[in-house]
Amino acid sequence: MLYMNRIISTGLLLLFWAIPAAANVDFVAGDRFYQQEKFTQAFGLIEKAAIAQHRPAQTRLALMYQYGLGVSQDFSRASQWFERAASQGCQDAQNYLGIMFETGHGADRDYQAAFQWYLKAAERGHARAQNNLAMLYAEGLGVKKDLSTAAYWYRQAAEQGHRYAQTSLAMMLESGLGVGSDLELALDWYQQAAKQGYSIAMLNLAAMYEQGRGVQQDLQQAFDWYLQVAQQGNAKGAFQLGLMFEVGLGTEPDIVQAVEWYERAARLGNDSAILKLSQMQDALDDFTVSRYAD
Repeated sequence: MLYMNRIISTGLLLLFWAIPAAANVDFVAGDRFYQQEKFTQAFGLIEKAAIAQHRPAQTRLALMYQYGLGVSQDFSRASQWFERAASQGCQDAQNYLGIMFETGHGADRDYQAAFQWYLKAAERGHARAQNNLAMLYAEGLGVKKDLSTAAYWYRQAAEQGHRYAQTSLAMMLESGLGVGSDLELALDWYQQAAKQGYSIAMLNLAAMYEQGRGVQQDLQQAFDWYLQVAQQGNAKGAFQLGLMFEVGLGTEPDIVQAVEWYERAARLGNDSAILKLSQMQDALDDFTVSRYAD
């Protein structure tokens, strides 16, 4: 009898370990289809792995339901699968579930629930959850507003290279909200985020160089950052670049280039650029009228 019990126990143990191994094979195969955007083929394999308690598969399956990839969009099922993975400690799922509760997309809006899920993932080092948690603290959503704690969580995410957190922390350091004002440190965080191509950081970094805030004024650096962000299709960057060409800041004055960048900014909906072009047209009309008045 003891021998039989050992055989049964060993068999159950082998089965226990076989399920995750098989699920991982299914997930890897499904993920290969997913990366190729063959979502219909991916769905069945990922679903099979998810049913076998494979946490990344459960999270991926939830995303497929959320966005209707390989299956009809179903926010309710997305929420269920996120919760199954989150309850098993999957940090990505905890963060996604927090987003659903925060935004009200796929679940009733519940800031306190969002806070709790973000916190679970943030405490285990999930950078995106740390950034999202900081935002709730900064805005007082689901928790009492606390800018100091918001700055703490932004820093945790920023140190992991999260560009949005780096920019938010820099803005707090620049303004002195929630932390002591430190323009040099703000400049450093803006630089880290700007190097990752984040437009807000690029604009703010350019402005600091232009104004000489936290760093020696460097109009060439300001011009270069405005140019980079403008080339991304950023309306404000295009407008600022137009100003620099018009006045000759960090570059030689060039009214043709100024007008070109104002026009780009205007096409992108920048009201200041639209007004600027109107003023330039009025000035040109006035000049033409006065020239031929006699």
